[in-house]
Amino acid sequence: GDGKGGETNATPYNTYTTAQEKLESPMGKRIDYILYTAGPNMRVSSSECKLPLPRRIPTSLSSKEVSYSDHEGVCATLRIEDVKEQGPDVRNLVRQKSSFCQDRHRCVKSSIELIDKALVAANFDRLFYLVSFFVLLLLFVASFTEYFLTESFIIDSIVFVYRFILTLCSIYSLFMGTIFNRKEKNALLGSKATLQLIISEAKYKSL
Repeated sequence: GDGKGGETNATPYNTYTTAQEKLESPMGKRIDYILYTAGPNMRVSSSECKLPLPRRIPTSLSSKEVSYSDHEGVCATLRIEDVKEQGPDVRNLVRQKSSFCQDRHRCVKSSIELIDKALVAANFDRLFYLVSFFVLLLLFVASFTEYFLTESFIIDSIVFVYRFILTLCSIYSLFMGTIFNRKEKNALLGSKATLQLIISEAKYKSL
């Protein structure tokens, strides 16, 4: 094809795309791939790449307009041609495999770079949520000072709601900064280790 289309992540119309991602990648990011290669006496090329799913979940399945996922689905149309030659073209096959390996290597390296950026963002999120937790905790403790001790029922009710909201926000920040952040980082590190293993195996086979 013309090299356009197939940007499945951070697409501008996706409801999960942040404002920062729209600034960094106005057209979205291409991080999901359909890999293919041709055998002897065959030629394969991509004639079209598109995002087949509707932009929003049908309203009958959701109370508000949201995308299916932060990653759009991807669909490609491949053109397969029979190259009429006498016997298998071994050199052409080797050349195709070499090109395929180079493309795969670039793809894997790009994925590792994206994971590294996600790990930096996860570390920032962890710091943000933990700082938020301690700030909320201090505000909660401060609500028990003498300035909040009154005999007014209205003020006591407001203070109760205030403490309740602080408690919920504190618990949310604590869980986001510890358990959920650790799960996210472990998933990213596991994916990165797998991709690094693919690169290592490719280097070993090329020796």
